[in-house]
Amino acid sequence: MVLAYARDVLAGSAPRHIGHNPLGGLMAVALWASIGGLALTGWLYTTDAFFGDATVEAVHEAIAWAMLLLVLLHVAGAIVTGRGHHENLVAAMWHGRKRAAQAGDIDQVPEQGHVRHAAHCCACPSCPTSPSTRRA
Repeated sequence: MVLAYARDVLAGSAPRHIGHNPLGGLMAVALWASIGGLALTGWLYTTDAFFGDATVEAVHEAIAWAMLLLVLLHVAGAIVTGRGHHENLVAAMWHGRKRAAQAGDIDQVPEQGHVRHAAHCCACPSCPTSPSTRRA
């Protein structure tokens, strides 16, 4: 899904997502993982067993630089995607609001595990709102 979305981005045909798009979601996971790694190595460096350990210090420093790069890539991705969809995603990251969903937009519903489009469901067989399972 992430690679398919990346191909769509490069082709200029990526659909608008109401939440994180697949690349943005992967970036969020990478950022949280780097925060965890940074915290872990920072804590390890304060313990008796690893205080002054050059390897822990090098790993901590590498994670910090990687995290800086990830943040820059995340903001750049938000600017590029926002321009492509004519919305300010950097501002949306700050205040948490995006313009309302429109027909053709994709809204991921994690608790139900299916993707629905703004105007209708994707017709997943297990989806309670799918036209194939909906009762009149």
